[in-house]
Amino acid sequence: MFNESHVFSSGPVSRCRDNDTASSGTDKHAFIAWNVNGKSFYHTMYDTLGSIAFAAEYLAANKNNTVVVMNQCIDASSPQAWSPGSVHNYTCTSDIDDFVGGMLELFGIDKQQIFQHPVREGIANLSEATFQCNEWSRTFWHARKLREVFFQSLSPHAPPRNAIIVVERTHGTRSVVNHVQMLLALRQAFPSFDVVNYQGHNYTFRQAAELFRRAVVVVGPHGAGEALLMFCSPGTDVVEFTKVGVANSPLYMAYCNVFQLRFWTVVDANPHLHKHVMYNISVQDVVLTVQAALDDGIGLNSHSYHVTNIHSTLMAPLH
Repeated sequence: MFNESHVFSSGPVSRCRDNDTASSGTDKHAFIAWNVNGKSFYHTMYDTLGSIAFAAEYLAANKNNTVVVMNQCIDASSPQAWSPGSVHNYTCTSDIDDFVGGMLELFGIDKQQIFQHPVREGIANLSEATFQCNEWSRTFWHARKLREVFFQSLSPHAPPRNAIIVVERTHGTRSVVNHVQMLLALRQAFPSFDVVNYQGHNYTFRQAAELFRRAVVVVGPHGAGEALLMFCSPGTDVVEFTKVGVANSPLYMAYCNVFQLRFWTVVDANPHLHKHVMYNISVQDVVLTVQAALDDGIGLNSHSYHVTNIHSTLMAPLH
């Protein structure tokens, strides 16, 4: 349905340019990360680190003479509304928490290499800078490269895959109002699997990555939790919730195609009556969809990621 060669990018190229900055002093090469979509976990991972994914090996091999400048995050819908002094960057040096620090560690760069834009005079003297050029945002080539970089830091031995991961999102937009009932029903229906209630704050980034490597099925609403689909093995089934009457993002469906995962959806047909999109998902439909996914081969065949059609008005796999 989505082809990265003509939807998000014109091809698998880095398209960077090198510019001399004419600065004097310490010979440092600065890589300018780019992110105009937001400062949350997903955007830090896919957008900021994605924008420098093709430079990861160079950055890791030249830690003493390279820096990464994290750009200011701005609202892409209204960039003129943000001034450089008013935007707080989630990944600035003083704000790198354990989770983001783990993300950087898995990427192969140190916290000491990170600077916030704009770099204040006297903090770093740069002799060269590499800027990521246009049309990088959300390109699948960068996501593929980012996945490759992350996996170089993980164990080459894949853990046993026995987990059904249920991503918890119970507050704010796209929350699931009957999450607990759904979790209990899945545990009752699939006692031979480890049905895990995933809450991001309970894991380091490495622990979260290893958890998703264990997944045979991932269940949940559209949101940052699904960013970790990058670590799922090919053939893993992903069950995402969608809703009638609102715009449903195809982003993770497209990423499932990129990472060779199998995408399913369970549709919430209840009226949209809240200012936030909230799901009241049929627990029975979730259980039946997970069962159908497991019956279709448990996702262990990396070449079998095209799902079988199910005749139902409320659940259907998307190709």
